[in-house]
Amino acid sequence: QASYGFLYNWIAASNNGATNSSSLVRGACPRGWHLPTQAELSTLSSNIESYYSTFSPKYAGYYYQGSSNLFNSYYFGMWSSTASSGTDNYYHFYYNNSHSHGVSYSNGGDYGRTVRCIQD
Repeated sequence: QASYGFLYNWIAASNNGATNSSSLVRGACPRGWHLPTQAELSTLSSNIESYYSTFSPKYAGYYYQGSSNLFNSYYFGMWSSTASSGTDNYYHFYYNNSHSHGVSYSNGGDYGRTVRCIQD
């Protein structure tokens, strides 16, 4: 569905952690924009309660190894550029239709999640 955009695994979203000279991860983001870090998503999560009435993400669901929850009406998740140290875990922000939200990590980066880019 075109209005939802694409779902990316972590490697595609982050360009496998490759960085440019300003050390902001590009991956799926165009020049002048970057994938948010874990810290940037944590800031979003800690401030989101003030914006419930205006924060209205498109609940695109997720994809994981043949088990599809695409374009459902309850879950929104987006990748960060931050890998959890020492493991194959990657941080993401989640939000659902009951306003539960936070920053967590996935075991492996093979989930398909949305990407939201932040302007440099």
